[in-house]
Amino acid sequence: MWLGLLPLAFPLAAQQMVASDSPQQWQADTKANKQAQKAAEKAAEADAPPRRGGEGGQRPPEGAPPGGRGGPPPGGGEGGPPEGGMGGMGGGPGRGGPGGHGKHGGSKGGGGAGSPAEMLRPEMDFAAPLNDTLILYRSREAVVFGRKESSGVVILPLAGTPVEVAPGVQASLHEDAQGLRVEVATSNDIHVTYRYATDPEGALRVSVQAQGPVPRPGSRFEVERVYRRGR
Repeated sequence: MWLGLLPLAFPLAAQQMVASDSPQQWQADTKANKQAQKAAEKAAEADAPPRRGGEGGQRPPEGAPPGGRGGPPPGGGEGGPPEGGMGGMGGGPGRGGPGGHGKHGGSKGGGGAGSPAEMLRPEMDFAAPLNDTLILYRSREAVVFGRKESSGVVILPLAGTPVEVAPGVQASLHEDAQGLRVEVATSNDIHVTYRYATDPEGALRVSVQAQGPVPRPGSRFEVERVYRRGR
């Protein structure tokens, strides 16, 4: 499937380093990412909007899936997404979302119940996994997001067309003078932005900004994840 996509003839130099016309591996700096995650969780919980008067417990926002933990709605665990969204490495629609709910899910190890960090749902792991190797491949019309420890991929058109990567979760890709950007939106009004840039030392840095109703309307969560060139 990787070889079936046409390579981009003239990618910009900075973008070429992030997503090239051959699969580019970026290994997560797990230690740095976990430290950044913990610090970001503390900052987000400290800055979370105050509870409304009379509000009790951690009630999920209207429209959220049962369980209140931001997971996919019922029936979304095994069904594959529409064609053009996710698929197996060998091509064709795959089963289950990127990251799933296994040990490499982005929300695992995140804050406790009701933490703003829960806005980074496992279905979003394809964009910036916490401790897996991110594989990026740029074609003439799209960027393919894969991970070393997952057979699933997400294909996002460079035209910015939204793609349903999981039930109730849409992602779109954009690029400008600052580089590549992925926008993710959920049916319960969570919005997450991933910005990709390489630093002077050649590391890939992904700035993640999330906002939405978890644990309360107006919550925000921001963190930066670091990746080194894979071998």
